[in-house]
Amino acid sequence: MTEPSRQLAAIVFSDIVGYSAIMQESETEAVEKVNRFREVIENKTPFFHGRIIQYYGDGCLLLFNSAVDAVALAKDLQSEFCEEPQLPVRIGIHVGDVLIKDGNVFGDAVNIAARIQALAPPGGILISEAVQKNIANKQNISTEYLKTEIPKNIKEPIRIYNVKTDRINIFSKLKGKGKRTRKRKMVLITGGFILLLLVAYFFYGVSRKNNIVSENSSNTSPVSLAVLPFTDNSPKHDMEYLGDGIAEDILTVLSNTMKDLVLPARASSFYFKGKGVDMKTIGNILKVKYVLEGSVQSSGNQLRVAVNLNDAASGNLIWSQRYYVEMKDLFTVRDEIAAEVGNKLKVTLYKNDEDKAETEDPRGLEMVFKGNYYFAKGLSGFNEAADYFKKAIAIDSNHGHPHVRLGWAYYQLTLAGEFPSDSGFEKARNEIETALTLKMTTADKQSAYTCLAFINLWGFQWSKAHDEYQKFLNLDPTQGMFSAFYQSLALGKTDEGVAIAQKVSAENPVDVLNLRDFALLQYWGRKYNDALQTCDKMLEVEPNFSEALRIKGNIYGAEKKWDSALYFFNRSAALRNQRAQAFSLITLPQIGQKEEARKLFANALERNAEIIPPIVRALFYYSIGETKNAMEWLDKAYETKFFYLATLRVDPIWDPMRNEPEFQKLMKKMNFPQ
Repeated sequence: MTEPSRQLAAIVFSDIVGYSAIMQESETEAVEKVNRFREVIENKTPFFHGRIIQYYGDGCLLLFNSAVDAVALAKDLQSEFCEEPQLPVRIGIHVGDVLIKDGNVFGDAVNIAARIQALAPPGGILISEAVQKNIANKQNISTEYLKTEIPKNIKEPIRIYNVKTDRINIFSKLKGKGKRTRKRKMVLITGGFILLLLVAYFFYGVSRKNNIVSENSSNTSPVSLAVLPFTDNSPKHDMEYLGDGIAEDILTVLSNTMKDLVLPARASSFYFKGKGVDMKTIGNILKVKYVLEGSVQSSGNQLRVAVNLNDAASGNLIWSQRYYVEMKDLFTVRDEIAAEVGNKLKVTLYKNDEDKAETEDPRGLEMVFKGNYYFAKGLSGFNEAADYFKKAIAIDSNHGHPHVRLGWAYYQLTLAGEFPSDSGFEKARNEIETALTLKMTTADKQSAYTCLAFINLWGFQWSKAHDEYQKFLNLDPTQGMFSAFYQSLALGKTDEGVAIAQKVSAENPVDVLNLRDFALLQYWGRKYNDALQTCDKMLEVEPNFSEALRIKGNIYGAEKKWDSALYFFNRSAALRNQRAQAFSLITLPQIGQKEEARKLFANALERNAEIIPPIVRALFYYSIGETKNAMEWLDKAYETKFFYLATLRVDPIWDPMRNEPEFQKLMKKMNFPQ
């Protein structure tokens, strides 16, 4: 084992565009393309003084000491891949500090390179500003500024440049059939390089308080508004979280006080953040008449908030307002902004004292905004989000909102394996129950009851889960995703669960977490083709969403297409998805690699046996034919209330065990509702 070392390096990520679609149509063709991809890389990389770090499915990670060499290789690769048989490849490059250990490379620079690569078109090469500075004025390399992006899970904005090449035009026939976008229409934006998926059926329906727009409606609602995230114009660009927070706050106020207003959900309107989409396009996709957008700019304790109300059809400005306030007055200004919008739209503004919950301390509110910013990043941001919610509670202990947010953070961290199921859910429950004793808005109460319902559901407390969600329904009769999970997991009624989830996901068509839940419910209901399509939608929104790849692996495993299952598990595992790593191990015996699986499992136990959940051990032992060990570990999973046992009734991974006497005894212990 070598000692870890740090160095400044150029990181190159590349992959084949449209590979998952090819895999579904012809595994033979897919293998041929991967073989050519790897052969070309292996032949050319040494000539440019590069190093192959890792292959992952249809992709490759390379390391260079020189940014010039990295870009030169990228150009040479694209030239080669444009020769017959053509191979559409996209490449992303970044320069930064990396940690090298045992032949692997770690660090933010690696993540940034991967995010840049995901933005590249077929035949394209995108680079960061760090690379651009290293190759400026170099012969035979021409670049142009493309856009500034804040890639997912990256804190700072990255200026992205395009390395000029004619190769992109060769792959123009792939328009609408690029990676993970088979049979989808695409629109080229920003000079033809950034692909924004505008799928008609993908965006039907928007949500509001007690109404759903019909998917067949061709006209916008006369009173409909999309609230976009506010732009951060501060000199240091360190107030993005505040711009998001103000927009979210306005959404909450409007939904609680303006009953006749149609509001697309946060995930739908925030999808357009940083994409440079014009007002008319946003209006058409979200089916709204008005678009509210704005900006924030801080200077010391002073804050300027600019708000613009626009007509979506024409893009014309209807009115504009500027607010110059101190940070401590921010919460009051939120109400003023919401009221101003309501008056201009000539909609009655319904006030409800309960929904104001008085004014939170502005310092605590800032911590909540920062926490929400990191929470929206998903798994990589949940820990930081929890830290900010704790800070908010320390500043202001009189309001329930930060406790609700902290409860959700603990809940998500428990599902991700950061906490044991029993203690993790207990931490989440304590925060929610504390929140319910404090000042809360109706929206916070709804969120609290939903969180408690999910905690009880995953804790096998079926009746308590039902009762908590009934409290939510008493406040808002609209069924949410919990209803879909309860129908499927508790009652085994997967068709009913899928039907509910379909409505929920249609209201939030670009929310990858909703789409993830929808795909899981389809998978549990054995609707495998539908689930694959939902996974493709996730990957259109977020190309590196590891859960979409993991669920694809589960689907192919259920269909006993083991090579395809392993392929997607490995791709998901390369993105550090722990469940996918476990499923990869469990799949190996199915393709004749039982001894290899035993070795890997033994190594994992030797490194850290405690991090391997009992449920993973049970599935592994069953996959290698050790039924007694498998059943013993299933019992241990039950003793520790490991949450995923809630899927025993429906998940296809349990199908091979269903006739085992010990498994049937466990099913009785679970006491599922009849």
